[in-house]
Amino acid sequence: MRTSSDVSVANACVATTSSVQVFYRDETQGVLLGATKTKNTPWRYEIIDGDRETEGRSIGDVGTHLHAMVEGTVTYLVYDSIIAVNQKREITSGAIRVASRTSTLVNSWSYQTLDVSTDAASVFGYDISLTKVNGHVRATWLAASLVSLPEPNQIRWATLYQPQKISSITTENFGTPGPYLSTDVNLTVFNCQDRLCALDASKSQLGQGALKLVTGGQNANQIQTAWVSLNKTRYLLATVNGKLSLLTPN
Repeated sequence: MRTSSDVSVANACVATTSSVQVFYRDETQGVLLGATKTKNTPWRYEIIDGDRETEGRSIGDVGTHLHAMVEGTVTYLVYDSIIAVNQKREITSGAIRVASRTSTLVNSWSYQTLDVSTDAASVFGYDISLTKVNGHVRATWLAASLVSLPEPNQIRWATLYQPQKISSITTENFGTPGPYLSTDVNLTVFNCQDRLCALDASKSQLGQGALKLVTGGQNANQIQTAWVSLNKTRYLLATVNGKLSLLTPN
């Protein structure tokens, strides 16, 4: 549906040879919306989640952070959900949600809750990234424990075909993790105390040894990054000290 609400903040987009799908948060109502365009049809609009507790949906305040990806015939949309806030309007519990579908038909989504609040990980989101690992989609997100609230203190990840198997690592040796998450297979780059850090998920058994600094100098603003290919080599594109740089954090 079209809306006159504020939809200018969180969004994601996926495109194939036959369709374009755009997903965005309605800031006024706290719901997740979608718009789909195929070759021979006009734009179609829908409410995806946050409007009711039936058909697998939820009534959480959804989509502050979201990421979308197409793998084969399946569209995956991963997003956070705010479930409870205290009197100070601070988030006290939440969830990571997944919506998926194999067509572009309105209201054809299947839903699951990927992560829910516990003492070890109470609030989720802060940022989300998706990547493909061995033909499967892996989601990575930031989380805060009851001890670290309201700041995140850990990175969590799971492959969507094994959503019950969640891995996590805290970042105490590198400071508070923050957006913007950027994942390429096993390597996730994130902001850490005005620097860039990286997590190698394939080395998670090493604990803090799976983490390392990508940049040493501090930046006044959080750094946005993107993975690019150049001459068959993967680089991390980032603005460091006011200069656009190609980094090799591997």
